[in-house]
Amino acid sequence: WIERFTSDLDELEGSSSVPPFVSPATMQWMRQETGRLAAMTEAAPFAAKPTAAIHGDLHLANVLVEATGRWWLIDWDDLAYGDPAADLAMVLAPLIARGESVEALLGTRDDAFLCRFALCQRAVLLDLVIDSLADWADADRLPAAAAAVRHAKRAAHERGLVVYRKRYAT
Repeated sequence: WIERFTSDLDELEGSSSVPPFVSPATMQWMRQETGRLAAMTEAAPFAAKPTAAIHGDLHLANVLVEATGRWWLIDWDDLAYGDPAADLAMVLAPLIARGESVEALLGTRDDAFLCRFALCQRAVLLDLVIDSLADWADADRLPAAAAAVRHAKRAAHERGLVVYRKRYAT
C-alpha cells in the first residue's frame, strides 16, 4: 500500500491534477500519514511478512455465491505471497470505511495477526482517502461518466478522511 500511496500522491502533484477541493494542508497530511504508516509497519513487533498465498484483491465483487450457499473467489490476477491479514482487511473494507468496528468478526486470533490486521485496516482506510483522489483525477478518461465519477470519488474521499481522522485522531 505504501508504494501505491506514494505513487498516487506523486502523480497528483506532478501532473497538477490535485482536485480543487483538496487543500495543500490535506496533501501534506496525506504524505505525512503515508510516512507514519510506513514507520509503524517497520516498527511493529509483528511486522507484516509474507506468510501465505493471498488473493490480493479480495472484496465482495470478487465473491460469487451460488443458491446452494457454495461460494467462489474470482479475479486471481493479484495472487501473491503475502499476509492473510491484508485479504481480511480488504474484504471488511466496506464496514471499515463506514467506521464500524470489525474486531468481533475476526474470531480468535493471535496477537501477531491482530497487530498486522490493525495496520492493514489503517491502510485500507488511507487507501480510500488517497486512491479516491487518483480516481477523481483519472475521470477525464471516461468523458461520458466524468461528472458522476468525480462526484462519487469526492464523496468517498471526504467520507474516508472523516472516518480515518476520527478513528486515528490525526
